[in-house]
Amino acid sequence: MSGRSSKRKGYYNEVKAVEELQKMGFDADRVFGSGAYEKQLGEKFAGDIRLTLPGHSFVGEVKFRKSGFKTLYDWLESERKSFLLVRQDRRPFLFVCPLDMLEDLFHADNVDPKDES
Repeated sequence: MSGRSSKRKGYYNEVKAVEELQKMGFDADRVFGSGAYEKQLGEKFAGDIRLTLPGHSFVGEVKFRKSGFKTLYDWLESERKSFLLVRQDRRPFLFVCPLDMLEDLFHADNVDPKDES
């Protein structure tokens, strides 16, 4: 994947990810230029998307592969796993879950992801 097609797919999936997060009530925005302007314009332009929760702002990357994450999906779907903790040698664990689980986690105790109180 290279050139315009790659940029279009990246843009499309970044917009789709932000829409999904916003539907769940999260304060999420696509970063202008998807991180391309970070060095010139600073941290505000880092990453692909920004997710803001009370007292915290998180920078995220949106990755799309035709089948590059097949193993992750297979692990999640086998025996209906809810989440994965994956780790490379000498690296910290990564928490992987479907977006609907993220929504459930925040709404389990009626936590509003936008509530500042």
